[in-house]
Amino acid sequence: MTRARDSAESMKTDNDPHEGTYVPLSRTTPINSAEAIVDPLWDPSRSGLAQWEREAAADSGVTLRQEWCKAAFEWVRAAPGEPVLRLRRYCALDCRDYDRLVVSAVLPPQTRLCMRVRTERGECLAEHCAPDALATEYAVALDGAERVLAIELAFRAAERGPAGGWLNWLLLQSAERLPQHLLQYAGPDDERWEGDLQPESYVPRYEPLHGYAIDATDVAALRGRIDGRHGRHADGWHEQCAAGNGKAGPVRTTRQPPASDRAQSCAASHAAEDALEGNAAAENRPLPGFIERARAWAEQPPERWIGEFVNFWDDTRFCRARDRGRWLVGRAPELAEAGLVLRDERLLRMAARYALSLARCAHWHDGMMCTLPGGLFEHRCFVQSLVVYDLAYTLDAAGELLTERGRAYLRRRIAEEGLAAINATSWRHEYIHHCNQLLWFSAGRLLGYAALLPTMPRVRPYMELALEEMRGSLASSILPDGGYVEGPIYFLWTVKRYAHAIEAYARATGADPMALLPERLKATAAYAELLVSTAEDGELIPICDAVPTDDDWRAYDDALAFLARTLPDSLWPQISAKHRRRSGGRGQTFLAAALQARLAPARVPAPRPFVQLPEMGWMASTRQHGAHAVKLLIAGNRAGAGHCHEDKGSFVLEYAGETFAEDPGSCDYGLPLAAELQQCQRHNMLVPLLPGERPRPSNPLPADIRPAGTGDARQLHIQAELTPGWEGYYASWTRSWRSEEPGLLTIRDEYALAQGDAVDFYWQTRRRVTRQPDGRILLTGTRGRVALRVPEDCAVRIEELPVPGGTIRRIALRREGRTGTLIVEAELSALTEGEGGDRT
Repeated sequence: MTRARDSAESMKTDNDPHEGTYVPLSRTTPINSAEAIVDPLWDPSRSGLAQWEREAAADSGVTLRQEWCKAAFEWVRAAPGEPVLRLRRYCALDCRDYDRLVVSAVLPPQTRLCMRVRTERGECLAEHCAPDALATEYAVALDGAERVLAIELAFRAAERGPAGGWLNWLLLQSAERLPQHLLQYAGPDDERWEGDLQPESYVPRYEPLHGYAIDATDVAALRGRIDGRHGRHADGWHEQCAAGNGKAGPVRTTRQPPASDRAQSCAASHAAEDALEGNAAAENRPLPGFIERARAWAEQPPERWIGEFVNFWDDTRFCRARDRGRWLVGRAPELAEAGLVLRDERLLRMAARYALSLARCAHWHDGMMCTLPGGLFEHRCFVQSLVVYDLAYTLDAAGELLTERGRAYLRRRIAEEGLAAINATSWRHEYIHHCNQLLWFSAGRLLGYAALLPTMPRVRPYMELALEEMRGSLASSILPDGGYVEGPIYFLWTVKRYAHAIEAYARATGADPMALLPERLKATAAYAELLVSTAEDGELIPICDAVPTDDDWRAYDDALAFLARTLPDSLWPQISAKHRRRSGGRGQTFLAAALQARLAPARVPAPRPFVQLPEMGWMASTRQHGAHAVKLLIAGNRAGAGHCHEDKGSFVLEYAGETFAEDPGSCDYGLPLAAELQQCQRHNMLVPLLPGERPRPSNPLPADIRPAGTGDARQLHIQAELTPGWEGYYASWTRSWRSEEPGLLTIRDEYALAQGDAVDFYWQTRRRVTRQPDGRILLTGTRGRVALRVPEDCAVRIEELPVPGGTIRRIALRREGRTGTLIVEAELSALTEGEGGDRT
């Protein structure tokens, strides 16, 4: 091991103004009766990261830096089993009221963490092996000590290659007092919620209380479609589902619907939808996903998940390990929707119980990281907006199952714990008005005001302000050319939240939702053309922090249905229909089903062969090579764009319904893999090589990168100047793409290094890769192949790396020298019958 302060070459540290000066840690911050924070490493305003003495193994390339919500580390290489990083903090801590020290960390799987605590009684030791890549709490017993004098954390890597993770916090804990602390947040003794929930004898009408969250006409239309397609009434169908679930007897239902309710379907809209989807007989289409999910959730009593905090879905970054799996948010609305559609009192009652359980949680934050006394850290209002949405939606859709006292309690919590936090976030952070976040929060915000409006009419001006801020944010987030810099998943979440908010506002006030659409939204037809995928396994190419389509249907279903209805003459209806086909011909959400029912027959335009979004900085070419489409997407940049990767100059190549050169997208932010997937080494890039260091461009990149060129149905000529952001690594770098016909593509890199003596050209693919005797590299798919011709002076290696859902093959071409030109040629060809494509 080499001390970082003695050898600057062995370790680089960011934001360390106290280098060489280490102040003993002497104070703690109690967070409850059993625990006290020792070092809040997640909060930049209070973190003591600069006071930790650091040692890193020689040539490991370790970096340790303070980020907005964690103390992050990474290394380039490690000797397995040997310490790659050691952190030491000197202390003068009184620990008489506690019996162990706990560290919260996200470590690469199988990494070993050795904890060494020096006390007045001697040393306390514990060694742990990271079970997975999620946040884990590691403890060491203090053996009756009264004072902690020093803390040392040593990390031993399991593998030689690059890895990373982060530290969240250190705290002192009393294992004896902890159970008593947790007991105070337990829910009610039974599920009756006496005084807040209607008694079991109550007979519901199965109608929305006010109609701002859900429209009775949409409920009746979907109910009629289910009855018509499946040849039975919704009540009878649900009895069959209950029996199939292993339950004794049918679910209790009440009166039959009036015949007029079943006559609300729109035959023309349904025919248009069926034609777009191209499915088999409509009666064979499965039921909407929200009904199946509601049936499963109805078997999970929500009261057991009442706690001090509320989880942000399955996000593990900010909650305690003991709170994992407490999934309360997102369920009440779908239980209420299914209860209304199926006329199932049990589902409606369960929706009300979920809402009451959420309201009973003490703090609508992810965890104590957001409520630390004296701390400034807050995870904006993501959780608060989700809880407000759930409660406001349930107040309308299942409000008749609540007593007036229960409704008043939910309204109070919405106003005091929810809307207050959302408004404070909108005042405190100007940037959220210019990205996805204000839109993200607006669904809960607008629906919350709509829930208060019937009993608190003075909220109307605040509701109008929220509407105008939301519309202004959408208009500023979408670029004049229709582009969106944060990637497709953030765009779709933005549209989804906007759709929920604008529908609720329109129902609450009688406004026309279509009249409230910003003109910028209409320009996103070009964004659809840019990112529409020709591959069979996706709808949109997952650039930036996007995830594969199947991993986030929550955004895709509602957003695509809304865009299809809003822009019927764009590619959005075709994209939405493809998503529904791949989902088995069903919608996942109630809103998507309602919007699909309002669709009019649309003209499906042919994609333009060449699309350029100059404000966004990206380009795409779609051409026909024989019977198959060829798509090339080229990454540029708008200065300062967020949620982007180190990928300027990268590209995606699709052919014959498959992706041959891939962008890995992203994954759960709670995994270290999410940070790794942002790296230039995980994209189709040319990267300098330096020993003991991971070269990288600035991210966010403060400069515009705008590839220039022309293209048509046959040819393509594009060039990009890519040096900005690489200062200190490249003296110059220019990349060009040239294709005289769709089946041939030449990628040319001209470069001069500022430091280093070699470069790696990376090509990432999930297709089968083989090397040929003539030096070519073959990428073989199911119906097509791509043959790469590589320079003779390049060394070739093929590696397998983890990506969401499996592994990816990275082809690396290494060329020695500080300057030069590297040319890779790709030849595309269809497989003939009997050639045996890749079926893996």
